[in-house]
Amino acid sequence: MLDISYVLWQTRRMTTVYARIPDELKSAIDTYAMGRHIKLTAAMVELMEIGLESVQNATTVAALEQRLSAATEQAADAHALAEQAENARAALQDMLNGQTEAYALVGGRLSQPIGLCPTCKKPISGRDLVVSNACGNCTASLSALLDPKTRAAGSTLNGTEYLLLIGAIGLLVGMAMAQSKKS
Repeated sequence: MLDISYVLWQTRRMTTVYARIPDELKSAIDTYAMGRHIKLTAAMVELMEIGLESVQNATTVAALEQRLSAATEQAADAHALAEQAENARAALQDMLNGQTEAYALVGGRLSQPIGLCPTCKKPISGRDLVVSNACGNCTASLSALLDPKTRAAGSTLNGTEYLLLIGAIGLLVGMAMAQSKKS
């Protein structure tokens, strides 16, 4: 036959701890025990369990605070990268707008009449001279108009218009080269 007190003792092993504690702490433990209506030993065990749990939770809280700090730093880094990306996007948009305006300006200038065809005497545009190098009416070559020395006598291009045309051609070539380097 098994003694029940032995079984209870085996399932809940307890160790006796002797400790010297200050009088103030002993009074606080007594007050705690009386307030809970428990014995001094039970109050000390309960307070020790609470204390150990607090220490474990403090470690957990410290780990959580560390993870929060790391996550906050990552969020700040991500925000900075997003801001840099937005600034780069805005700069690219400004550059694209500038190029679009330049192309539109040059395109508009190329559509304007710049003189008369030396062969058929019909008006020619900058586009005829720069893009097709031929008159839009008679398809005669307009290469002679690009060289001031060999320009046809009937050309109405004056020196200023000639320089503007050469400048527009240079601008187109420069924009095309810049675009090809970026792609």
